[in-house]
Amino acid sequence: MLRIGCLLFCSLLFGQMQQRKTWDASTIESIHLEFPWASSITINTNDDPRIEAQYQTEGEYQDLYLLKSSVVGVRFYLEEYQRPNWNNPGDKLSAHKVVANMISLTIPKGLYLSLFAKETQLNCSGEYENLTVRLEHGAAVFDVKNPKGTIQSLSADLHFYGLASHLLPKNIKVNTTLGNIVVHPN
Repeated sequence: MLRIGCLLFCSLLFGQMQQRKTWDASTIESIHLEFPWASSITINTNDDPRIEAQYQTEGEYQDLYLLKSSVVGVRFYLEEYQRPNWNNPGDKLSAHKVVANMISLTIPKGLYLSLFAKETQLNCSGEYENLTVRLEHGAAVFDVKNPKGTIQSLSADLHFYGLASHLLPKNIKVNTTLGNIVVHPN
């Protein structure tokens, strides 16, 4: 009985927070994403003219991060930010607290996509007009039809699937300083 009580208490204390948002994207031409604290990012495309985001945070500081969106003309911006009124405990133990932020996005086909992330596991699939991706660390898997644009990384391993040959197309520039670039042809 004590174990069940402890499990219930811990699940309430260290549970997860989820946000689900939807935006009309019928007039949107480009999507700009900035996720400096996300540990996992999944981006897919579909035929629906809506942007759907599921944001989940877990851990002891799960309330620290939120999503903020804005539309400027034909550009849609979605960014992860720290809660401004957060009271940092300031003790030595707070440096060892963990938080995991995961975001899953579904966006319309054929848009420009710009993404910045620090250390994440990225899964990106679908059809895009152009990609501009900057990752610092982690790993990325791309299953993109006719990829165009620029992908840069400091140490992330970059994997490409769904391509016709073992070489990257000429219309995409891929660079990683310390990571690996691996093409997995069909």
